[in-house]
Order: sequence, then C-alpha cells, then structure tokens
Amino acid sequence: MYAGGTTTDGKGEFKLKIAQENRALKLKAEYIGFKPTTMAISPTKEHAIRLGDIAMDKSTAKIAEVVVLGSNTVRTEDRTMIYPTKEQMRHAYDGYSAIDVMRILGLDADPLENIIRYHNQSVALCIDGREATNEEVQNLNPKDIKRIDLYTQGKPEYPDAYAVLDYVLKERDYAGTVAISALHKLTTPEGNARATAQYFEGKSEYAISANGSYSNFSGQPQDCRATTYRFPEATVTRRTESLSALNRQDAMGAYFTYLYSDTRQSLYASARFNRSHSNDESGSTLAYSNDAEAYTRRENATSQSISPALKLRYSRTLPKRQSLRMEAYYSYGNNHYDRHYENIAGSACDRYANGTREDSHYLSATANYTKAFGRKSSLNINAAMGFTDINDLTMRQATRGDLRLRKHTERLHVTYLYKIT
Repeated sequence: MYAGGTTTDGKGEFKLKIAQENRALKLKAEYIGFKPTTMAISPTKEHAIRLGDIAMDKSTAKIAEVVVLGSNTVRTEDRTMIYPTKEQMRHAYDGYSAIDVMRILGLDADPLENIIRYHNQSVALCIDGREATNEEVQNLNPKDIKRIDLYTQGKPEYPDAYAVLDYVLKERDYAGTVAISALHKLTTPEGNARATAQYFEGKSEYAISANGSYSNFSGQPQDCRATTYRFPEATVTRRTESLSALNRQDAMGAYFTYLYSDTRQSLYASARFNRSHSNDESGSTLAYSNDAEAYTRRENATSQSISPALKLRYSRTLPKRQSLRMEAYYSYGNNHYDRHYENIAGSACDRYANGTREDSHYLSATANYTKAFGRKSSLNINAAMGFTDINDLTMRQATRGDLRLRKHTERLHVTYLYKIT
C-alpha cells in the first residue's frame, strides 16, 4: 500500500510526511544511474525520524533512454530537458527572456517581439503540458521555472508545430503573486505597462492580468527635395516638402483565467478582451517652377479594433496510456477603418474618402486523442472544426458595398509515430 512520496532538493535532502500508524514501512530511494535502495522503518511513537545519509550503489546496467549532456541538460528518447541556473534566472523577467538568457542550442527568442522559434520554424508553447498564450508566457515568473522540456521532433498532440517547448513549473508553496512592470523609452514617446495577480488554492489557480501600450510621434517638416527635369524646350524643377506628420497608437488588453488540475485531469477557462486604436496623418507640398500654384496633399487614416474571446480546454489521462483533450474557442471582432485624402491646388480641392466596418465571428472546436504503444510507437487522432462569419460594410465616396463571408473548415490529422533506435 502506497503511503507517500517526495523528491529531494539540490543537496539531496528531503522531508516526507505520512500518517502515523502502528505498522512497518519500507522506504525506497531511486535515482538515474544508481541501484534502487530499500530500507525498513519499524513502528515508533516518535513524530520525527531522522534517517541520516542514504548510500546508493552505481548501477552497471546500460541506460539507453537517457543521455546526460551536461550539468543541467538531460536528453531522453523524445525530448531534451534543460534545468536553468539561479544565475540565469536572475537576469530573466518573463518566459521569453528566460529562454533568451538560457541560450538553448537551436532556439531563438526575442523578448521584445514575444517570439520563440526553433531553427527559424514555429514552436508551440506550453505550461505544464497545456498550450499557453503569449500573455501567459509573458506573465511567467522565471523563479517558478523548474526546467524546460524541448521536443525537437514535435508532439503528436500538436501536429502543426515544428517543435514544442514546455515550461515545467515548480510546486508552489505560496498563496499568490502580484507583478507590475512598466517601460517608457527616453528617446521615443512610446512605452507599455502590465499588471498581473495570481492566486493558488489547492488544485485551483486564478489569474487576472491587464496590459497597455502607447506611442505618440509627431514629425515636423524637415524633408525637402528638388528634382530637375530637362526637356528640349524647357527645364522644369519640382520641389517637394513634407508637412507635419502624426502617428498615434494605443492598445489595451485584459484576461481572466481559471485552471483546475490534478493527477488525471485538468480544466482551463479563459476570458479575454483586446482593443487597439491608431491615427496616422501625413502630407506634402509640391511646387513646379513652370506653375504658379502649389499642390498640397494630405492623408488621414484611423482604425479601431475590439476583440473579446472565450476559450475552454479539458484534458484527461485515460487507462492504458491513453489521453484525451478537447477545446472550444469563440471570438468576436469589431473593426473600423477610415481614410481621408485631400489634394488642394490653389482654389480647387479634390477630396476622397473610404471606410470599412467589419463584424466577425469565429468559432472552433478540437478533439485530440493519443494512444501510446510501448516506448517506441504512438497513435494520435486530431479532429477540428471551424466556422467563420464576416460582414463587411464599405463606403467609397457615396457608393456603399456589402460583403458577407461564411466559411466552414474541417480537418482530420491521423499520425502514427514509430521510433527506430
């Protein structure tokens, strides 16, 4: 009868709490490359038992499935496990920067653009085995990372990914965290801020996060060019001068997530809201030496996007090395775009305007089944369905146009993996 278990820390020390009963126990210690050691513990009235040092003999059996590549890297048949050092995590501030400072062979991480690629190919990002969003990777506390599992050949559960990177986190011994970060560039008027709060209660985890970014550029007239055209009957010079320009962009996002996880199943729910707005304005003046009038051109473009979304994911481990994962996702998009253009020549003015109003709905559902046969082969079936509904209203001068798009997509991936060793 199993009474309890634990793992050692970096020094090989451990504490094991078990219910006090009047019966003998056996303690079994295992470690890669050493023979398992078993010792008997007789019943006692003591509340704490100190075992002292436990000596283990090296195993002479050949370990074909594990290759130790260094002090912090272990390679198995299907993945490479990299254990970060405290010094590396000192210089990391989120999940992307953690990969950047670890310098893992083949991985390229850009913390500013929130991109991770393996040999310039797409990488699926996971946290404790479940697929993670960019925001969740950004909000990772580097001190919580126990190790990085890199599946360089991909995983059957993610057939579209060239490789899979999984952040394996430590067992948390605290109730929650609050993190706030902000950035403002001194040389340019742009920056961003982020605030995240997490709460852990038993097998449940709650997280709420809000972020925002902004940029505000205003350019003064400084570009002036003169171009000369030589014709047989005359020489004409065109002078082009830029006018004041404006570029403003701001965006905000927020999400709330709930995660329940135990040894056999996990439930993940996420609600998100994103909004972005931009305003661009530019212009120029053209003057020709053979024309007394100057031509002024101005263009203004504004856009706004709002997109709330909801995601549900359930995964379960089944008997006989089987697993099942089901996902459902819905998002709504509301996009506005307006463009105004003026061309002024003396007293004459030519104006042009167009705009787009777009409403979109996207719904998808995915079911993933995996069955492992021994250590060398596995079968994966991935079925997905998507539905897209887009309604576009366009205005071009006084002309109105409507465009409706409805699209269904279905796909089925069946993958059989057999490893030749």
